[in-house]
Amino acid sequence: MARFLCTADLHIGRYSSVGTDTSGDDYSALATWERIAEMAIAEQADAVLVAGDFYDSASAQYESRKRVKGSLEKLRARGIVTLAVAGNHDHHALLDFASLHRDLIYVFPPGQWDEYRVKGVRILGRSFPKEYHRDSMLCDFHSADAAMPTVGLVHADVQGQGDYGPTPLADFANSGVSAWVVGHVHAPQRYLDGQVVYPGSPQALDWGETGDHGVCWLEIGNGQPRFGDLVPISSACYQYTDVRLAQHESLDEALLAKGRELRTSKSVLSIQFRVDLRLDAHDERQFPSSAPLENDWYEVCSKSRACEVNLEAEAQQPDAKGQAARLLLGLEGKGKIEWQDRASQLVLQLQNRMSNERGKLRLPQSESVRVLCQAGPDDAAEAVRRMLERILMIEGNAQ
Repeated sequence: MARFLCTADLHIGRYSSVGTDTSGDDYSALATWERIAEMAIAEQADAVLVAGDFYDSASAQYESRKRVKGSLEKLRARGIVTLAVAGNHDHHALLDFASLHRDLIYVFPPGQWDEYRVKGVRILGRSFPKEYHRDSMLCDFHSADAAMPTVGLVHADVQGQGDYGPTPLADFANSGVSAWVVGHVHAPQRYLDGQVVYPGSPQALDWGETGDHGVCWLEIGNGQPRFGDLVPISSACYQYTDVRLAQHESLDEALLAKGRELRTSKSVLSIQFRVDLRLDAHDERQFPSSAPLENDWYEVCSKSRACEVNLEAEAQQPDAKGQAARLLLGLEGKGKIEWQDRASQLVLQLQNRMSNERGKLRLPQSESVRVLCQAGPDDAAEAVRRMLERILMIEGNAQ
């Protein structure tokens, strides 16, 4: 059995933004790397695989060199190999570091494939050749020999069309490699039934990186690879949330309760909330636009009134409010089947529209775009719900 701890996109040199200030070392990408090294030692990994963007910049490599070297020395002392490819951010920085410390880390060369063997497993890798690379990272890959278990390590934009190694899924599917560890996209993702895995960035750094962030294990037994579930390790968590408050309820207490639910990992020190707040129809309380909350922080992004309407009664009416009530009941799985079908169609149409509009965004760092392009059905359903509730709350015009 071979066990590899897989990570990517650490961006050492950066910090998670906590509250209004850039935070200290507890929220640094460098400290996260040190936690990863400690995990590899504690759980007896055979190797640590890093799929690019270990450093955020060349200057970060100089500033963090002593601590990175120390963590790699600890791994080496336990017989744990560290293997990496350079990404678009560190295509020079990581290779420069490795040239000085060849005994601590092996970085696969840019522009060509090479291999490294660990416990009877062949790891194939290729580094990013320069800051921008418009060809598939697997364009010159020759199908691997199936006689030996093989793992691929690469930094690439899977199914992308931009400047950062856009690589079609078909290239991975036809490679003969049964497990690929891929970097560049910061959100954990899996393709081809788990054959191609983005571990994602282990430390959530900003609002483009919501949800859980961590590392994953790759185990190979009897020649068969298996990726484990994401192991959360980030000390910061960014979370969009809806909060419905009754007049006697406290927003702080509601968010503290949500924070306790989200702290499934002991590593999470701070949760950053962006809140869509819903109040009872006659609740006139004012809330600050942003405020600290123990170790957490929240921003109120929107505030609306809850809809106090008898939906069953309104649904009997033939007007626009009646139609809105029927669709709302359909969203809740109530009423006639045709109401539920029409509500589902409306949600799907809005979801497609949201994905299309978000997909048009162009941000400085393309790895953030993919997260913004994801419009889930829950987002669309909530948007439809609010639209219909606004219709029901409109006062009738005088005749």
